[in-house]
Amino acid sequence: MNNLNASNIKKTGSNILGWFTIPPVMAILTVALARLLGGGFPGGDIDLSIWAMVWMLFIVMSVLYGLFNMNGLTGGLIPLQALAQGIILCPMALSYGTRMFEWLGVVLSVCGAIALVVIYNQSSHVASEAGSGIENDVKKIPVKFVITDSAGIILNISEEMAEVLDVQRENILNKPVSDFFSPVGRSVEINEKFWDISRKELDDGKRYYFEFKDKALPTSSDDADETEENGQLDASAMMLRDPETGLHTYNYGLIRLDEDLYRAGRYKRELTGVLIRVVFPNLLPDEDMTPYHEAFIAYCRLIKKDIRISDTIFEFDDMQVLIILSECSPTMAETVVERHLSLINALASNYESLLHATIMHVTNSVDGEMSDTMPTAREFVETLREAMTRKYSAQALSGEV
Repeated sequence: MNNLNASNIKKTGSNILGWFTIPPVMAILTVALARLLGGGFPGGDIDLSIWAMVWMLFIVMSVLYGLFNMNGLTGGLIPLQALAQGIILCPMALSYGTRMFEWLGVVLSVCGAIALVVIYNQSSHVASEAGSGIENDVKKIPVKFVITDSAGIILNISEEMAEVLDVQRENILNKPVSDFFSPVGRSVEINEKFWDISRKELDDGKRYYFEFKDKALPTSSDDADETEENGQLDASAMMLRDPETGLHTYNYGLIRLDEDLYRAGRYKRELTGVLIRVVFPNLLPDEDMTPYHEAFIAYCRLIKKDIRISDTIFEFDDMQVLIILSECSPTMAETVVERHLSLINALASNYESLLHATIMHVTNSVDGEMSDTMPTAREFVETLREAMTRKYSAQALSGEV
């Protein structure tokens, strides 16, 4: 059925012969035949209203015939011809007393109507299958894209993009795009990964095309800008999570923090960062770090499960993690910290080194409603780093660590 060359649905150029066989021309032969063979039975008088209806239907069929022929829809010409001649033949035969031709007219009309319905169904089915074939080809294009209408309803999406969203393609179509990602901005986070978005307007704003590409992550070294400009980002800079702790990498965490700070400033919300440092006072200079490292990894994995989806937790310096709590005041952040510190007790039975560990923390908060300018991610992080250094140095001098 995918073959569009079937004769009954084929669309070709205008049929010149069809103009010489339009229903009015053929009706001359039909009327002549009915009159010639008439006389076997007495003719009947046909009411004027019946004639009016018959001629109106005949004219409609003739116009449709002309339109079909003009548009190259030659497959429908014969059924329309049969329908038109049947409509005119039935009352003509009745008027001239040719009873046999009365029923011939009925048969022609019925067969023509049935043939038109069959051709229409076949054409619709073929068009649907052809459209489905095109749809299948489009969705398999190896590009991550989404097409929406002007109201943001998803009209089409590639299979690769559906895999990124981790949702069945059928469950995405005809849904608001905002259910899956934010259509504004130049980048978006989807399932803990950032993507660059290019957006194009189609059909004068009636549709929108979104294409997604992997977002390039900056390195944390001093020559990060130069490296990125030269397009020489190494594999470690592109990692989103540390395979051991399961936490976001420092590079990715800075990107998340930059966007969280931007949202806090734009929507006038609070944001608090908590820097946690795990200190092992009993650690000797030449002692094997393996058990301490394993204990720290276990602690990171445990607190990662305890934070909200909207929050970000990523690696900092050695034995330190930074938690970014969106829409969270300093008071609320302290409550979160207390809960995280209590998790140490849950791990101490399996990791003996944690029994004597000291957990230090410092916080840094910004309020978008109170601040005209928001710090950058690096400025925010540097404030925490300096606060932790001062706190650690003070406790070290006092002998607490």
